[in-house]
Amino acid sequence: MHIQKIALPGMVLLLICLLCADAMAQAQVVLIKNNFALRKGHIKGVAVEAITVKGIVKNVGNSDAKNVRIAVDCRGCYPQFDSNSSIDQWGQITHHYTVKYVSAGTKEEFQFAVAARPRGNFKPSVPEGMRLQVEGWE
Repeated sequence: MHIQKIALPGMVLLLICLLCADAMAQAQVVLIKNNFALRKGHIKGVAVEAITVKGIVKNVGNSDAKNVRIAVDCRGCYPQFDSNSSIDQWGQITHHYTVKYVSAGTKEEFQFAVAARPRGNFKPSVPEGMRLQVEGWE
């Protein structure tokens, strides 16, 4: 009888500690490297220039992260439908990319195309104001 009185509070305390430890385990994904580049290629037989981004994310948390969403923001890249628009504008391919899984404490590389335009007689350059950010994860 005396052992049961001691064991029950100890088991309750152990259960509380386990629940708190599980609640404290969280993923935290950060962007540690990114590089935008201009590449030449073809889309459906048309010669294009494409903006690609290559980077690395790291999970600095103590729990694994799934479906890490990376977003590109480039307000100056996409066509402006007004009288000043020209072939020098970029057409959006994608503005989101998903890294499927990043284990706690590890890094994952990614690469994807952001925008493209037909090749022409204009100065090739990556538009100013292009930013990359980690939007979230599960």
